[in-house]
Amino acid sequence: MKKILFAVIAAILLFTLISCESKDEVQNPAPTTIDLTKYEKFAVVKPENGSDEVISAAAKAYNAVKDATGKEPIFCVDLKKNDEKTLEILIGNTSRVSSGSVTRFLRTNDCYVGTCEDSIVVAGGNDESTLRAIELFAEAFGDIYEKGVFAPDDCISVEGEYAVQSADIGGIRPDRYTIVYPAGDENCEYQAILLSKRFSEKYGYCVPVIDDGAEAVKYEILVGATSRKESEYLADDPLPVYCYDIKLKGTRLVFASGSLWAFETALDDLNGFVKDGVFSISKGTDVSVTDASVKASEQDFVYITTKGRQGDVPVKKLTLCGADIAEYVIVYHDYGKDYTGPFESETFAAKELQTYIEYASGIRLPLVKDTEAPAKREIIVGTTTRETDGTLTLDRAKFGREGLYYATHGERLVFAGEGERGTLYAVYDFLEEYLGCRFFSSDCEIIFDAETIDLKNIDVYEESDLEYRDNDTFSVLSARTAPKVKLNSQFRRQLDAAHGGCITFLNGNEGFTHTMSRYLSLGPENRQPCLTSETTYTTAVAQIRKYLESDPNADIVSIVQNDNNNYCTCAECAHVNREEGSNAGTLIRFVNRIAEEVGKDYPNVKFLTLAYMYSSDPTKTAPAPNVIIELCNFEDCLANPVGTCSGNEKFLKRLQGWHALTDNVYIWYYGCAFWIGNEDTPFMNVDAVYDEFKIYRENGVKGVFIEGRTEQFGHEFGELRAYLISKLMWDKDFTREEYNKAAREFICAYYGPASGMVQKYYDFLNAAAKGCHYDLWAGPESALNVDFYKRYSDEIASWWDTAMAIEHENRDTERHVKDLYKGYQFVQKSIG
Repeated sequence: MKKILFAVIAAILLFTLISCESKDEVQNPAPTTIDLTKYEKFAVVKPENGSDEVISAAAKAYNAVKDATGKEPIFCVDLKKNDEKTLEILIGNTSRVSSGSVTRFLRTNDCYVGTCEDSIVVAGGNDESTLRAIELFAEAFGDIYEKGVFAPDDCISVEGEYAVQSADIGGIRPDRYTIVYPAGDENCEYQAILLSKRFSEKYGYCVPVIDDGAEAVKYEILVGATSRKESEYLADDPLPVYCYDIKLKGTRLVFASGSLWAFETALDDLNGFVKDGVFSISKGTDVSVTDASVKASEQDFVYITTKGRQGDVPVKKLTLCGADIAEYVIVYHDYGKDYTGPFESETFAAKELQTYIEYASGIRLPLVKDTEAPAKREIIVGTTTRETDGTLTLDRAKFGREGLYYATHGERLVFAGEGERGTLYAVYDFLEEYLGCRFFSSDCEIIFDAETIDLKNIDVYEESDLEYRDNDTFSVLSARTAPKVKLNSQFRRQLDAAHGGCITFLNGNEGFTHTMSRYLSLGPENRQPCLTSETTYTTAVAQIRKYLESDPNADIVSIVQNDNNNYCTCAECAHVNREEGSNAGTLIRFVNRIAEEVGKDYPNVKFLTLAYMYSSDPTKTAPAPNVIIELCNFEDCLANPVGTCSGNEKFLKRLQGWHALTDNVYIWYYGCAFWIGNEDTPFMNVDAVYDEFKIYRENGVKGVFIEGRTEQFGHEFGELRAYLISKLMWDKDFTREEYNKAAREFICAYYGPASGMVQKYYDFLNAAAKGCHYDLWAGPESALNVDFYKRYSDEIASWWDTAMAIEHENRDTERHVKDLYKGYQFVQKSIG
């Protein structure tokens, strides 16, 4: 860490920023000299409202003072006032004037340890920088105390690195501003947070966020239609979804947009205010973009089809650990052509890596068996003899379920993982994260253009917290596509050993769901069997054992009621359900009993049943440890995250109730309209789905099944939803920014040269769906605000006239646009 000694903070730390302040602004103070010998006591003062990390770390400052002085210092929050004989050491942004005098001039990655007035200030521009400042203070205070004087020359500061040297809005530093959004508007609140993060991460200025219910301050950035007069024009005449405004009106900057996509476009266009390393929005700025007309992604790419790469080599220069990629070979273990075991996927992974590196760079690397002598530069895929001959050491004990690992080891790049799928997942993850590949659907893959990719210092380990991930949507059903987006279920697809295998259900697709009559032979499909009957139980056990004898390696036995509400109401069943406080009572006891009996001989098998229709409510009896409860959001509102509206509050309570009983909870999520004739209804819940998965994870969900359109590609944005959900299933840390970026990349590639028009249509539908509530049976008149849609129908028609007239070189993107156009025609016909 670089340390710089300062005589005067104002002159050295941030001297370039003073010119940005107007004359009525307070100037940053010069350090003072403090005679440490005249103080009888020392106090370490921490901020009452500080973060847990800062408050906890303040103990290091306390210990440093105690060790240096030999006295027990006072340890207090800034609400306590100390007498003049006590020297205060202010940690972070306390309420003391001296803290504010220093921190107002620190950028996010700056930190300072020094004097101000009659106090010592230990602070940074954010929490992370403050923690660094505490470390600096703890290291330096002993030597300073021994001198008896804390002089300006003893002040320590670290200046961070930023994308710009300085910034101002109308001559005022951005951190003098406050970002304001309309109270209760979650979309604008999210946009305000994104804007604040942009100032913090890109420019190094912390800009607080409040809603417009708070008292107005002098310098404000207004996001959306706030109650401030400068943004009042937006209330009566909202911006179209593809437009945005950036206007500086006096001391208020209006930053408004018609949609999240337009907002993000405006956010990107802030780069236009940077010149010669200085970000500046000058007085009188008025930028109104009335037609964004930009691609969903700014980066060019080539398509990868079944016929190979379409276009020039996208990556002009590819190096690994400083050497040209052509100097490498791919090393794998050859198990032989007759081998069909769990490591077959590692051989396939090596071939996939070879193929996509050639797509990206034009260079086809040799595939070398691990029986050959080690080469100077190797890419090692899977379990090879390199680990037994002493040339490579991997800590495989740390690999969890399906864990993927890839890293540089010296001049080698190594791919490994746990079980059948880990190494294959590692290769696909690497191709995405480092080579710019995107696996959007079974008929849409791309590689982004890049002048140079230099692969070095790589060390990645990941595993999903969801053990079961299935997406029953046509675009990801292919066995070639499913492992690329890390889906691991067999339903309606055959994932053989080469493609990583999968979680299997006993009796295949027939044994996936509604199995009571289908393969357990427990009566007709139009009613439920009596689950307290001994005959029902013995028949079910016999059938399950029969199938397990021929398929002992099945992962899940599905014991699921028929697809109706006609549950048995005999005296014994009614009695059990009353005892359990749920009509699922007989089902849970029945499944528990089978799981206990059959599980004795098949300890690795789990038994799954649905909480669906009549069996949705939790019981008093807990499911057995080897029983999975799959809760369905049947008849619940799909437009909003679970538990956030009256239409899905009950579902959240059910989820919480089942989670209180068991850790084995899966979700069955309906991802599209199911009513015959309404299949093309646009479900604009992509934004809600992101928060939906957060809530699932907060409530212990271990697996998710998505029921989508399975028979063909759809006529709404189902393929986009399927891709994004697959990303969410794998990565619990997938950020909102990454999610939105992925959506824009998908639209750009999937719809090709028409993506600009499609992006407008997509954002318009999102705006038209705002405030709507709908379930899986909905038509367009429920899923969209009809009046809002009709208001812009002529304009939408003009977008589609343009989109349909565009020529495509890629036949798939042309078909995608035509499919979506059919959905648009359906909406037009439905709404009228």
